Amino acid sequence: MDCSLEILSPTHIGNGNKLNNWNYSYDEKQKILKVYDFDKVVQSLKDDKQRLSQLISSIKRNPHYQDLTNFLKPDIKPLYTLNVSGSLKRRGKDGNLEFKEVWEFIKVNSNPYIPGSEIKGAIRTAILYHMIKNNESLK
Repeated sequence: MDCSLEILSPTHIGNGNKLNNWNYSYDEKQKILKVYDFDKVVQSLKDDKQRLSQLISSIKRNPHYQDLTNFLKPDIKPLYTLNVSGSLKRRGKDGNLEFKEVWEFIKVNSNPYIPGSEIKGAIRTAILYHMIKNNESLK
């Protein structure tokens, strides 16, 4: 049986892991987050000692103010991409803009999904809300 859902509110079903700015690149104009395997990015730079050195010094100097965008080679493909609403930047304690950590979604084949148990729980909550709202003795 095939079915589709239209999500009416922000939804996040996480796996408990967080991505920091050195796990992704963020296109602020298009609002697209591209997630990479950091080890593969470093491995791709092994022959470009200057860029590898720049990445290391950027991480040491400004650990929260950059992402992987300036260090990616064209042959490195993201693990997955996501459309983002809002911004992935915020004001840090020092007043400078910094990248936020991002909670990861549960994924299957690199695609976020909503488990059936979560859908069942949402439907049960909606039914209970409807029953309570429409029961005059509970008002």
